[in-house]
Amino acid sequence: MPKKDKISFLHSDDFESIDDELTAAMSRLEETNERIVSLLESDTTTIQEEDAPDGTGDDGHTEAGEEGPAQEPRERGEEA
Repeated sequence: MPKKDKISFLHSDDFESIDDELTAAMSRLEETNERIVSLLESDTTTIQEEDAPDGTGDDGHTEAGEEGPAQEPRERGEEA
């Protein structure tokens, strides 16, 4: 049987610095994700608070897709 050559690995300090940079980047990413989730939750709360008490949204339709309160027809040239 032929003799096996011993393989040695060189552990560079470069890998340690790359690992530190990746850890810092992941930490910043996690913080950013938390801020985004918080922003989305507050935006959802704001939208829910703005809904009309009669169940219609901003577009005048109810959640079931029905039309909201009827509006008087306008004459030509009359502004909204």
